[in-house]
Amino acid sequence: MKLLDREGQCAALEAALATGGEFVVVSGRPGMGRTALLRWAASAASERGVSVTFATADKHERGIAGVVTRDLLGAASNEVEALVEAPYGLIMVDDIQWADEQSLGQLRYLARRLGGTTLVVGLRGAATPALRSLLDLGTVHVELTSNPVEPTASSLLRRLDRCPAGSAAVLETIDLLGPSATLARVASLADVGDIAPLVHALAAEDLVVDDVPVRLSYP
Repeated sequence: MKLLDREGQCAALEAALATGGEFVVVSGRPGMGRTALLRWAASAASERGVSVTFATADKHERGIAGVVTRDLLGAASNEVEALVEAPYGLIMVDDIQWADEQSLGQLRYLARRLGGTTLVVGLRGAATPALRSLLDLGTVHVELTSNPVEPTASSLLRRLDRCPAGSAAVLETIDLLGPSATLARVASLADVGDIAPLVHALAAEDLVVDDVPVRLSYP
């Protein structure tokens, strides 16, 4: 999976994972791609052999004591000692603003005793005092302040690692059109035989824009 125009944030998370023992707070308004970034980090860590546990807090379960901790542990236990001793290299909680107070206290306890474990939480909206006491322990802060670039032909085609042979006319056409380039306009000005391999290659890529998978096709 690739994230569009989130290279800086991805690099910050990769550095935290490589270091270990970091508490990362990822914040941003709804629709900024926070969840996609957390899922990307979880996938990247798993590919490197890091054990990962992931939970998403639910505002409708906020009154259930320790529910987020139970979700993380995947068992009936929600004891703080079990959370600290759990054999995970990466612990992630999205929508931390909806977490119950007991889980927040347990995560605060964990944040002070991470050892080599990395803790990552995703936040949108304002923080309550109980949540703020946890977030203040954060060692790395990643803020999403703008939406990823829309998947125009220009932005997507340039993200291919390799361009098929004979694509010079297509890329030249994209340069001429600039930001207004679309697949349809490029196809009308460049030879279809050139653009089709590019689009077919893109269709095989896993692209995500603001939490939504993007798939391209060319008739």
